Amino acid sequence: MKKTNLISVLFAASLIASPTVSAAVISYAYTANQDFASVSDLNNVAGAASTFTTISGVISYDTGTPDTDPDPISGQYLTGNISVNEFATPAYAFSMSIYDGASSEQFSLGGMSGTEGVLLSFQAFSGDAFSSDELPNTLTLNSFNALNELQFFSANGFTQFTVTSLTLDMPQVPVPAALPLFLSAIAGLRLFRRSR
Repeated sequence: MKKTNLISVLFAASLIASPTVSAAVISYAYTANQDFASVSDLNNVAGAASTFTTISGVISYDTGTPDTDPDPISGQYLTGNISVNEFATPAYAFSMSIYDGASSEQFSLGGMSGTEGVLLSFQAFSGDAFSSDELPNTLTLNSFNALNELQFFSANGFTQFTVTSLTLDMPQVPVPAALPLFLSAIAGLRLFRRSR
């Protein structure tokens, strides 16, 4: 068997052995600095947030989620999550909205549980942050020139943060998916070395 044919067979086998992902869950690590807090009770999510000057965590959403709003410039999606590293948050029911107007765009991700909740809002007045009302595959903080805000609220007040960094959170390749790729590469190298 020719070297090029052997390499093609090994490459195809590694693709077949590797699991495919049907939906694209995108995650971003963030950091945020507290702007102000107005809380009267520390025993809720707004109160817990008020005790930190800087927080970090991960926001995520599934780009395969269908749009439930027929309007061509706004989208509503039942997906998303916001985690916080510094304190626990309740299990929220999250939703997202995208607005892609001619001179204003907004990305919002919010969740609520009873009277407590969290809301992440990015807004731009540039008109070029999004190309449609679909969930974006890429978010960059510098695309939003008007608002980069993360709020935690409860019946007794709220705490507001400004998001200062947003970076793609790349998960590690799981061992079951990496193992066939590694083994096929080793086998290919051994066969290539023998043929010389």
